[in-house]
Amino acid sequence: MGESGDIRIHTVPKEPAMQTLSTKTTRTAPLSRWSLGGLLQRSLDRLVAADRAYRERQKMRRLSDDLLRDMGLTRRDATLGRR
Repeated sequence: MGESGDIRIHTVPKEPAMQTLSTKTTRTAPLSRWSLGGLLQRSLDRLVAADRAYRERQKMRRLSDDLLRDMGLTRRDATLGRR
C-alpha cells in the first residue's frame, strides 16, 4: 500500500498471441548466390523460418479444441502445423 492508503496492483503484460520477428538485414551490395556470405545468409534465413514455424506450432498446440474449431482446424492440423 502507498502512504495514502491506496492499493496498487502490478500486472505483467501477456505475450501477444502471434509475435512477429523481423529478419531483414541491410546490405550495401547484393550477396552472390554461391559466395560464403550468401550461403550463410540463406542458412540463417532457413534457421529463422524453422524456428518461427516451431514456435507457431507450439502456440497452436496450446489452443483449446473450441478455438481450433472456430478457426476451421482440428487438433491434428495444429499438431502438424497446418493452417
